[in-house]
Amino acid sequence: HIINLITRQFIEIGVLDAPSPKAAIRAAAKLGWVQSPDRWIACINARNDSVHGYFGIDEDSYIQLARELLLLLDHIGTVEK
Repeated sequence: HIINLITRQFIEIGVLDAPSPKAAIRAAAKLGWVQSPDRWIACINARNDSVHGYFGIDEDSYIQLARELLLLLDHIGTVEK
C-alpha cells in the first residue's frame, strides 16, 4: 500500500514519530505530494469502516460505504492526474 510506504519513509526520515496513515497523508500534503488530503482521509475512514465490524454495520450500510469509497477513489483519480 502506498500509504504504508509513505508512512514508513516519513518515520525513517523523522517526519512522523509513530505509524499513522492519516498523519502520513497530512504530511504528504504539506510537502505537496498529494492534493485533497481530506478526500484521502475520507477514503481511509471508509475503508476502515467497511472492513472492521466495530459498529455492527449491517449489509446495506456496508454496500453504501463501498459505493462512497469507490466514488471518492474515482474523484481522487481524476483530481490527482
